[in-house]
Amino acid sequence: MARLVSLMGDWFNLLALVALLREIGGSGAMALGGTLILKSLPPLMATPFAGWVADRFPRKTIMIASDLGRAVVVVGMLGQLVYPSLPILMALVALQAFMGAFFEPARRAITPSVVPPEDLETAGALDAATWSAMLALGAALGGLTTAWLGWEAALVVDAATYLVSVTFLLRMPTVQVSKREGTGTLREGAAYLRANPRVWTLVLVKAGWSVAGATTLVLTLLGEGPLHADKDPLFARMAAGAQDANVIGVTVLYVARGLGTAVGPFVARWLSKGQAERMEWLIGISFAWGALFYVGVGWTPTLSWAVPFVAVAHLGGATAWVFSTVRLQQLVPDALLGRVFAAELGAFTAMFAASTAVYSALYDGGVDAQRLVSIMGLGLLLPAGLWTLRQIWVGRVDPLAKMALKAEAE
Repeated sequence: MARLVSLMGDWFNLLALVALLREIGGSGAMALGGTLILKSLPPLMATPFAGWVADRFPRKTIMIASDLGRAVVVVGMLGQLVYPSLPILMALVALQAFMGAFFEPARRAITPSVVPPEDLETAGALDAATWSAMLALGAALGGLTTAWLGWEAALVVDAATYLVSVTFLLRMPTVQVSKREGTGTLREGAAYLRANPRVWTLVLVKAGWSVAGATTLVLTLLGEGPLHADKDPLFARMAAGAQDANVIGVTVLYVARGLGTAVGPFVARWLSKGQAERMEWLIGISFAWGALFYVGVGWTPTLSWAVPFVAVAHLGGATAWVFSTVRLQQLVPDALLGRVFAAELGAFTAMFAASTAVYSALYDGGVDAQRLVSIMGLGLLLPAGLWTLRQIWVGRVDPLAKMALKAEAE
C-alpha cells in the first residue's frame, strides 16, 4: 500500500515536470531528456552506498526516511511559483532522485523477509501489477490534474502521497537484516556476483530492457507531436477543453503502457507455472516480444491505433522485470540482497540515462518520433540475442542445487 500511493505520486510528479519545463522555457527533446537523465544520475552514484546501507540498517527505517525527504523536496519545487529557475528545479529533481535511490534496494531486499519463499513469484507479480496499476491510474489522474488544474496541483498531490506512504510503512513490523560472517563491504558483493554468472546476468536484465529505456521520452514526444490527441477523433473533444492539451496524448500513451505492464505479470506467471527454468526462458522471449510491437508503434497513424501496440509491447517488459526480480530473491542470500539489488538498479539507471541521451540527440538532430520508436524497438533484439547465448552458457536451472547453494551461503 505504501508503494502504491507513492508510485501514483511519481506519475503526478513526472507529468507536472513536463508542463513546468515548458512554462519556464525548457522545451525540446533534450530538455525533457536531460531532466530524465538528471533523475537517473544521482541514483546511479548513490546505489553502491544505498545497497550497503540496505544490508546494514533496518530497511523499514530507510524507506521511511527516503519518503519523508522526498516529500520535503517536492514541496520545495512549488517555490517555482515565486522564483522560476531551471537550475534550481534541476537541483531539486536531482535531490529527489538521490533520496529515492535508498528506497528501492531496501524495499526489494526486505520482500523475502516478509513473504514465504513459495509465494515470492506471486508477490513479484503483485508487485509489478502495483507499479503498472499506478502507471495507468497515476498517469491518468496526474495528466488530467495537470491539464485541467495545472502543475502546481499535481505537485501538491505528489508530496502528499509520500506522507501517506509513511503512514503505511509505520504499520509494518521492523525486520532486522540477516547477519552472517563476512566483511559487509561492496567488495564482498562484487566478489559474490563474479562467482555467480547466473546471478550477475539476471542483474543485467533490467539494463537490457533499458536499451529501450527512452520509452518515457519517446512516448512523450509521440503524444505531443504526431499522435497528439487533437488529431484523433476519439480524444479530440477531451483535448479541446483542456488548459494544457499537450498532456492529454502523453497521458493516454502512459496509461496504455501501464495497462500492458499490469496484465503482463499475470500472463507470465501463468506461462511459467512457477518453474525457475521457464521464468528464465520467458525473459528472453519478452525482449523479442517488446521489439516486435514497438516497431509496430512506429507505423500507427493515430493515437487510438498506437494504444494497443504500446500496451501489448509492455507485456514483454513486465515479464522481464518480474522474473528477474523473483529469481534474484530466490537465489541471493538475504545478507547480500541489498547490494545485489543496488547493483541491478545502478546498471538499469546507467543504461536508461545512456539510451535517453542517444534518443534525445537523434530527435533534436531531425529523426522524427515515429521513426525513433521503431529504432527503439529494433534495439531490443540485441538483449534478446544475448539472453539466448546466456541460456546456453549457464545451462538449465537445478532447483535442488540452487536451494543448497543459498542455504550454504546464508
